Amino acid sequence: MRSAALVVFLISLVLLSCRKNEGEACTPGECRKDLVCEGAKCVTCAETAGCAQHGDCSWREEADRCAPSDDADCARSEACKKRRECYRFDTICIEIDPNGDNKEGGCPCGCDHSEELVSELRAQAPDEALVNARRSLATIGEREQLGYVTEAMIEHRLRLRALESELVGPGDELFSIALAPRARALRDERAAAPARVGGGLAVRAELLVFGATTEIVRGKSKDLRPSFRLWLGLTNVGSVGRSLRMPELEGRPGATFDVRRWYVEDGDGAPWDGTLEPGEEKSILLVGYMVEDVLPGAPVTARYVVGEVPISDALVALGRWDAHAGPEHP
Repeated sequence: MRSAALVVFLISLVLLSCRKNEGEACTPGECRKDLVCEGAKCVTCAETAGCAQHGDCSWREEADRCAPSDDADCARSEACKKRRECYRFDTICIEIDPNGDNKEGGCPCGCDHSEELVSELRAQAPDEALVNARRSLATIGEREQLGYVTEAMIEHRLRLRALESELVGPGDELFSIALAPRARALRDERAAAPARVGGGLAVRAELLVFGATTEIVRGKSKDLRPSFRLWLGLTNVGSVGRSLRMPELEGRPGATFDVRRWYVEDGDGAPWDGTLEPGEEKSILLVGYMVEDVLPGAPVTARYVVGEVPISDALVALGRWDAHAGPEHP
């Protein structure tokens, strides 16, 4: 066994010593780990086209590739020079549109033309397509954390996830958005609410309705449909498994709920099967649209049943997607 381990070590040492250094001719995979083979020679991340285009200017050991290391890297990219501002989000640069009024630069998620956008991404170079797909995933995730998510956004995310799975290497992790401090505070607040209990099920609930409004996207006004998001914190306190049905929400006249899907929070949006084992807890999101043009500030009431637990809510429709975040939102 010792001799076998020694052989493996020696082979690894030989392979590492054979890696090409900066400036040497190469084919992909021949350069040492902190270099990239581009233009048939080994170059640093700062010399790559990805640095000029996307700010991928530093070797990120944890990502095992060239990626922005700080906001300064992002500022070097062509897109950020044109738009004047951008910031690093994990391993991608997020652009800020000076003509827009939202943090990510005019909602680049593209859910209103999802199939067309994903087709365009498939036609791009793999590295570029992956960066752009993850930029859209980051935008969806940021809004979802603050309570705003629609059926169109979920469908778009599922298409982006399918594309991402095709583009990443074997064993590579899929992109995920870290939980923002304000989002964590909002989750702690709702989790502290008292649970309603009935039929062996404990339920905490938070319903948000977003009225019809507009958002500036690339300097143009974009209409946003009125929608809702219902969070359900579920605990099976009984001794047998449960199979729950997706609730139907009944609203007052002029505020009709069109329920589209429910799914496990922080998941991609694949429909939840409603299964809850004894003692199991689940955090579930239920989303859909308002049938009528409910406006921000309009009173909304809703009645629904989760398992055997009846719930009534009276609230006021919110405005923009970040209205739920409150004044602490950056």
